[in-house]
Amino acid sequence: MAQAKKKQERKDLNPMAERQPRERSIRYDDLRSAMAEEGVVRLLALSPELFGDSPPFEPEDFSSPLLGKVFFTLWKNYVEGRGTNVALLAGDLSGDEMSHITGVLQKPESLSNSSQALRDYITIIHEQRERRTGDGGEDGFLAALGKLKDKKNYGGKLNGQN
Repeated sequence: MAQAKKKQERKDLNPMAERQPRERSIRYDDLRSAMAEEGVVRLLALSPELFGDSPPFEPEDFSSPLLGKVFFTLWKNYVEGRGTNVALLAGDLSGDEMSHITGVLQKPESLSNSSQALRDYITIIHEQRERRTGDGGEDGFLAALGKLKDKKNYGGKLNGQN
C-alpha cells in the first residue's frame, strides 16, 4: 500500500513524464513543441482544409522526427488526393510508431476553434525551433539574455550595448 502511494506521489509530482509517449522507443526531447506537433497532426487528420495550399512548416521545424514524418506523409497523401487516413501510414511506420500515432489521434481536439488552435500550434513550433537552433543570428544564450532583458527590464549590458 505504501509503495503504491509513493509511486502515485512520484507520478503526481512529475506531470511532464506523463506526457511522454508510452512506447519506450519513442521519446520527446522538446515536450512543449511535441505537444503542439501532435495537435498539428490531429488537425491535419481531422480538417486538412485548414492548411491551405502549402504546409506551414519545414521538416526541420519538428522536434520529433516521428511527428514530422507523419505530418509530411499525411500532407503528401492529402495533396495527392488520397486523403489523410492514418491507415495509409501503416507501411511507413513500425508497430510502436503506429500505436503511438493512433493514440495521438484519439486525443480530443475541438474543431470549433481549430483555425486559432492551428495558429497557436504553429507559433509554438516556430518559437521552440528558434530556441533549439538559436536562429536569429545570435548565440542562443545571448538571445535568451536579450529576451530576459526586454521582458524583465533588466538594465545590464549585452555585448557592450545598453
